[in-house]
Amino acid sequence: GESHDDLMRRALPILASLPTLDAPSLLVGHGGLNRALLGLIDGLPLEEIGARRIQNVEWRAVQVPEGGFLAMLDALPSPPASPGP
Repeated sequence: GESHDDLMRRALPILASLPTLDAPSLLVGHGGLNRALLGLIDGLPLEEIGARRIQNVEWRAVQVPEGGFLAMLDALPSPPASPGP
């Protein structure tokens, strides 16, 4: 399966490309994506995000950190180097 790190590296650039609104916004997503996003917003290390449980149809009101989703992407640790051929 896809790791939380891989998921965030795939999803955060898409979320960062959304227009910025000057009003509260609603983001609806799959539980895995929501769990990973909330974990990053709450400052959890990637290895601890999987332990967090989110109920079906659970909603949360959160403030995206300063700099938005792109800043969250930049804050991720560097991925491990791929082994050579």
